[in-house]
Amino acid sequence: MKGLKSARITSIINRGFNRGNTSQLHRKAWLEVSDKYHRYGKNLRIYYKKWGELGFPGKMFFDWLDSKGERAGMELPNLVECSRAILDSDTVKYISSEEKQKSYLMRIECSEVESQTSVPNNTPSTPERGGGLFNSNNNNNNNNNNNNNNNNNNNDISQFDSTPNTDDHFGDLSAFGDTQAEFFDCKNERVCTGPEGWIFVLRDNNLYAAPKVTTLAGRSKQRFHHSSFFGGKAVETAGIIITNASGRLVRLFPHSGHYRPGEAQLQRCLFFLQRAGVSLLRFEVDLQQTFQVARKLAPTGRKNTKLESLHLRSAALVAAFLAHKAMMIGEGVFSQIHKVRSCKATSVRDALLKVDNQGNL
Repeated sequence: MKGLKSARITSIINRGFNRGNTSQLHRKAWLEVSDKYHRYGKNLRIYYKKWGELGFPGKMFFDWLDSKGERAGMELPNLVECSRAILDSDTVKYISSEEKQKSYLMRIECSEVESQTSVPNNTPSTPERGGGLFNSNNNNNNNNNNNNNNNNNNNDISQFDSTPNTDDHFGDLSAFGDTQAEFFDCKNERVCTGPEGWIFVLRDNNLYAAPKVTTLAGRSKQRFHHSSFFGGKAVETAGIIITNASGRLVRLFPHSGHYRPGEAQLQRCLFFLQRAGVSLLRFEVDLQQTFQVARKLAPTGRKNTKLESLHLRSAALVAAFLAHKAMMIGEGVFSQIHKVRSCKATSVRDALLKVDNQGNL
């Protein structure tokens, strides 16, 4: 970004990348991480836009913003859209102390579930019945029902207290196993997030979580975002976890405006949880990004939020889907499909011949 010290940004957002922390801070958060005061990025972007409209005076953005360097002695910018008082007082907490970071570390304690019916068995995994990962006979109905439930019951987590998800378009997912996993904080207290959930980051194979702070009131003098845990450094993935009154995970949302997790990051998170002993049958994952769910305008004219557009699926189903998709990508299946679609063939035989001159994909 123009007017920022790119070397400083790179040195921060790349830290930990070589250890497998491949999720880097999104470009929109660069202003926030570059600012020594870590003022809220949304407010900084308002001033950055104005700086550009003025022709980038002073060459360096923060020199212009804080009247330093070449701009020393100049009047501080003060915009109607975001007053100077709000800009300077609205800051985000960035943690650099390792001891402080450890205070957000989560511990997962698991126990086996003695049950003969831990996985659904009402949908045989046979082609005749449309089994496997998706039940083709019921898929459309399930999607419609799921969308309706998501809109009406986003905060209802009581139904996940003890029983595994039994969505009827499952095939046999018994290989995922079934356990009861409880989340504890550094004080050895059960983590009960409530319906709003806690934000989390996964870094160096450790899970860190805390309530998100977006409103400066009471004791909260700073916002607490995903970038707060490690001061904007690279992480494995980020999102939101929701646990019930027993401290058991019931929902996971791959939502983070700072890190923008994709399918690879979600897959990494599910792999971590499964290795930690968390049953993927017992919580749901939001797949609106994978399914490219449109966040249609609400009747009020505003765009729906992510939490108003949830597309929930069992974590076991999501893990199986992502694993199969990754395998298909590795085998070159999707590249072959793209070749077929772009070869302008008049028949299937013609397409196959054009793709590999032999008719064998």
